[in-house]
Amino acid sequence: MNNVSLSERMKDYFTRQINWLDELVIGFDSLEIDLAANDLRRLMDKQAENAKKTQDLELEFSALWKEWEASYGSIPESEREDIAAMARRAEELSLRLASLSENAVNRVEEELTEVKDAILFARRSRENMRRYSQDSGPDPGFMDKKA
Repeated sequence: MNNVSLSERMKDYFTRQINWLDELVIGFDSLEIDLAANDLRRLMDKQAENAKKTQDLELEFSALWKEWEASYGSIPESEREDIAAMARRAEELSLRLASLSENAVNRVEEELTEVKDAILFARRSRENMRRYSQDSGPDPGFMDKKA
């Protein structure tokens, strides 16, 4: 492949990656709504789709990167600079996405802890109610043979 074609493919790749990362960042705005809706199956399906698309982009980049490294010296400086700028933008978005993901994980862990605490409280309350609802005396049909 010629170097212009490789440069154009790299630009196309980074354009798609940047657009994808933008979509993911915007998607975090709706996370609160999605969590409140308690539609966890839909969230898990969405995450699986996101992981698949991310993996596809990573595989594509891996092949492009090998070709890029092999041709690097023959690619004009201006094209390398354009592609480097796109790569920096993708990196910025990736870092933002990582931060948003970390915040979301923390939020979900906090909610999980609250749910666990509520379950434990309900179990303790149920056990206490069982203990206090039992009569302290014998069963009404009980006959004491010693009496």
